[in-house]
Amino acid sequence: MRCWLPLLLALAGLLPACQVPPEVHARVLAPDFHSATAGGHSFFAAIALDDAVAEYRCFGAPLKERYGADLSLYLLARPQMREELGLASRFAWKLEPMRVQRGEPGQIVWWGHNNKELIGLVMMSQNYFDIYEDDRPEPRGNLIEQHPSELVDIHRTNLSVELNDPVLRGVQQDRVIGLEIGIEWKIADFLLAEE
Repeated sequence: MRCWLPLLLALAGLLPACQVPPEVHARVLAPDFHSATAGGHSFFAAIALDDAVAEYRCFGAPLKERYGADLSLYLLARPQMREELGLASRFAWKLEPMRVQRGEPGQIVWWGHNNKELIGLVMMSQNYFDIYEDDRPEPRGNLIEQHPSELVDIHRTNLSVELNDPVLRGVQQDRVIGLEIGIEWKIADFLLAEE
């Protein structure tokens, strides 16, 4: 019986993760930040799967600054954040958006379970660029102040992009294989629903 005890304990620990549907796992592997609600779904999927790196990826600049703008500092503050989220962290993959309202700095998406609001995610849009090079596994990129439409000029059939950022110093033009300029929705803050 002693031989089976460690195996049974390991299986008991895996059961909650096994109950999470495959689409939740997919949201962590390929997060979507194209809208405020999609960004929220990505965050709650990361919470459900206890993936700290994926959670951190969902944070906007203001929330990262609160945790020290560094993943290692977030890991130290993470238990407190999960405690503050309360029921929202226990029902994370079951939460659905219930309503959206305007707020600062963007939108507040209220999430709940069984028709009860539990948490509001203050979502903000951030402009960014990523440049892909054939010899680098990860893109180089940064947040940018300008709206993407301000960086692009279309003249007849020519498209040009004017982007000025220190990240571009080490980029060799003949190695560039892709450029992505866009807007992503990230979490700026949390609001707990009133009881």
